[in-house]
Amino acid sequence: MVEHMLTQCAWTRPVWIGSNLISKVSPEKCPSMLIWSSGITDKCSSLKEASEVISKLAFQAWHIWKERNDFVFDHLEVNPLSTVVRASKAQTEFELLSAIQREVLEHSDAPPSASLAWRKPIPGSLKINCDVAIPLGSEKGTAAMVVRNEVGELVDGSTATFPVSSVLQGELEAITRARYMVEGLKVSPVMIESDNRRVIELCLKTRAPMAPWEVFEIVMDIRKLMKQKNLKVEWVKRSGNKIAHQVAAWASKGQLQPDWKNLKVEWVKRLGNKIAHQVTAWASKGQLQPDWP
Repeated sequence: MVEHMLTQCAWTRPVWIGSNLISKVSPEKCPSMLIWSSGITDKCSSLKEASEVISKLAFQAWHIWKERNDFVFDHLEVNPLSTVVRASKAQTEFELLSAIQREVLEHSDAPPSASLAWRKPIPGSLKINCDVAIPLGSEKGTAAMVVRNEVGELVDGSTATFPVSSVLQGELEAITRARYMVEGLKVSPVMIESDNRRVIELCLKTRAPMAPWEVFEIVMDIRKLMKQKNLKVEWVKRSGNKIAHQVAAWASKGQLQPDWKNLKVEWVKRLGNKIAHQVTAWASKGQLQPDWP
């Protein structure tokens, strides 16, 4: 049925001839669109050519479908030449916009390569590491915000549980709550780190200038504050964000000690060194003593 409507109907053949695709493989000799399109790409000399051919095939098929609907519902006469021209124009516009987008992305201020380990902020400033934990099947997320100074000391911290619809929203909520903490720290500048690259790209307006609708207001709020305050955000690998990650995980399970912020240096050192891996393993199995720090 689909093959007849798109390739085997009498008026569609001139369309495919005009698009210069029928010269590669005749649709009449193929039982399905899939086999026909595969036969066309098999004759291409490169991946780039195959991509261009598939793009042309898709635009031609789409405009044949639109022309058929115009005929059936609006009683407009089909015109193979008009179909070829409009499909070709649409494809040209698409390729032009795609080229412009690639050019913009190549010259955008993309987040630098993420650090593999936690790095000290500049003297006199603070760094806030953020993360969120969302238990499987849960509609609530728990964010952790851990504040440290230039010598790595735990200065402050906070956790919060809130409704979430996605990991992206949860990670952005964590940054939002971190920036609220900035206002009370009375220190400048402040660096906020997250191990979610997509979140940092949204905050920096790189590669994704238009935020998804469900997080649009949160992203706009963060961008606005970054312009007004001496505030920066940065992408860090999970290995450089493990303290915030573990705090969020413990808090989401109700395993975080109420006085965790007062443990300061020794607690941070324990999580920051190689013992952290074993601590996490013990905690996940319920084998960690309540007074381990």
